[in-house]
Amino acid sequence: LDRRPRREFRRVLFRSSLHHMSLRYQEISNAVDLAWEEDERFRTNIRKVGEKTITYIKTLGIKGVVLAGRPYHVDPEINHGLDQLITSYNMAVLTEDSVSHLGKVDRPLRVVDQWSYHSRLYAAAEYVSRNPNLELVQLNSFGCGLDAITTDQTQEIMQKRNRIYTVLKIDEGSNLGAIRIRIRSLKAAVQSREYLPLTGMLPMRSKKAERILFTKEMKARHTILAPQMSPVHFDLLEAAFNSEGYNVKVADQIGRASCRERV
Repeated sequence: LDRRPRREFRRVLFRSSLHHMSLRYQEISNAVDLAWEEDERFRTNIRKVGEKTITYIKTLGIKGVVLAGRPYHVDPEINHGLDQLITSYNMAVLTEDSVSHLGKVDRPLRVVDQWSYHSRLYAAAEYVSRNPNLELVQLNSFGCGLDAITTDQTQEIMQKRNRIYTVLKIDEGSNLGAIRIRIRSLKAAVQSREYLPLTGMLPMRSKKAERILFTKEMKARHTILAPQMSPVHFDLLEAAFNSEGYNVKVADQIGRASCRERV
């Protein structure tokens, strides 16, 4: 279940329980209240630990790495002990949800931001871009199509302040050789930056991307080009959009030529 407003959440759980177990509505309501309170307590604790770690980093004069990943990246079988690898280089590790409340994203973004993880990621990236003691490493696994969008937007947020953006592909392979080299390279780049004859953070490098709105007039004369991210679903989406009067073309194949044409 998604995290809906509490009253609706109670009703959905109650309707679902009618087919599987005999629970009174009041029992479900009490359980939801307790779960809600525990969830808020957990989120508050995560944020407190994040703020405490930031203070620890500043006090000792070391660097910290915000590891941004989806919930399944907590599984050691998937992350392969990447957090321990980073700490072995004398760098602290934080999660994106421990610092995201400190970031203030300049909205609207160029992308549709409707998922909680994406919102946390962008907010964490914005905070890291302003904090010289922190670096951002985003984890990507299993060729997640939505992360093709998050990586571009996160990179844009980081590069606005000339900050290093690192994305690591973590799949079922247990060989961390290449990842170890990337982490060592990141640390070397951070150390080199400290020797530059600059004071404070670098100025913003680029202006905010202009967001072009799709108007009713464009519907008749514009063609919408879409990448092929899911052969089954996107073919259906193309037909659905065209049936409503849009002119949508989904790319049959994605290669270098498609990238050059920005498809």
